[in-house]
Amino acid sequence: MITIVIPTYNRAGVIGKTLDSVLAQTYPDWECLVVDDFSTDNTKETIKTYCSKDNRFQYLLNESKKGANGARNTGIIHAKGDYVSFLDSDDEWHPEMLEKQIKQYLKSDNIGAVYSNLHLETPDGNEKEFGIPLGIHGNIYKETLAQGYLAPTSVLSAKRNLLNEVNLFDLTLPASQDDDMCFKLAKKCEIAYIPEIMAYMHINSNNRISDNSQNVAMGWWMLWNKYESEVLNYCGKDVMAKHFRECLQHFIQANNTPMAWKAYCKYTQFGGHLSKKRQVFMLLYCLSMGKNRRITHKIQKLI
Repeated sequence: MITIVIPTYNRAGVIGKTLDSVLAQTYPDWECLVVDDFSTDNTKETIKTYCSKDNRFQYLLNESKKGANGARNTGIIHAKGDYVSFLDSDDEWHPEMLEKQIKQYLKSDNIGAVYSNLHLETPDGNEKEFGIPLGIHGNIYKETLAQGYLAPTSVLSAKRNLLNEVNLFDLTLPASQDDDMCFKLAKKCEIAYIPEIMAYMHINSNNRISDNSQNVAMGWWMLWNKYESEVLNYCGKDVMAKHFRECLQHFIQANNTPMAWKAYCKYTQFGGHLSKKRQVFMLLYCLSMGKNRRITHKIQKLI
C-alpha cells in the first residue's frame, strides 16, 4: 500500500481539486492522510466531505501550527503503507502517478525513492514544464549535492522505513527542507526517475514559505553549512563555492547585509572570486548596510 501525505493550511477553496486527483488514480491500493496544520477556514469541512465519500481518506489535525514539513512528519508517523508519496494541497497528480511510482519500486529492492517531472503554473498565468536538469537516477548522492536539489515534494515518493531512518524532515531549517530530504535519501538508496510530467504545481502567494526571502536565504545558508564537509568530500571546492555564491545572491535579494557578508567570506574561502567591479560594489553595499538604494539595486544586478 502507498500512503499519500497531504499537508494543508487554509486551502478550503482549492484542496478539492487536489483530492479529486487522488481519487482519479489508476492504482487503487492507497490511503490518503490529509494533515491539517491548524487551519482557520473551512478546510476541515472540505476534507471531511471526502472522508465520508471514501474511507481511504483520513483527516489528521496538528494541535498547533508546525508548518508544511511538520505536517508531513505527522503524516509519515501515522502512515501504514510501505511507501509514502507527498502531494501539496494546491497541486494535482497525473492519474497514473501512483501506478508508475510502484512500477519503479518493483524494478529493484535497492530503489528507495522515486521522482518525476512536473508542470508549473505561476501566479501571472505563465506555464512551463519543470524538468530535472540532469534526469539523474541510481546512486546519485554526488550528483544531487552538485546540482543543489532534486525534486519538489509533490513529485517525490520514498519508502516509509527510509523516511524514518533519516529522521523525517528537518524542522530546524527555515526553508529547503525538501532539498535536505532528497540529499538524505540519495545517500541511503538508489533513486528512480520517471521522465514524464506526473504532477501539476500551482505557485501562488498564499502560505508559501518560498515567498519569504529571508527564510529562503537562511534556509539555503543553513543547508550548505550542514552539508559543507559532504560537498567538499564528494564534489570539491568549486561546487562549494558555487553554492555559497547562491547563498550570497539570496541574502542580497533579501537585503540582509550581515549575512551577505558572511556568505561572501565563505564564497571566497572556497576559491570564489568576483571581478574588481563587483568587489567594489560588494564593499560599498556592506558599508552602507543595504540602506543606499542605488548601490543595493546595482549589487542585486551584478551578483
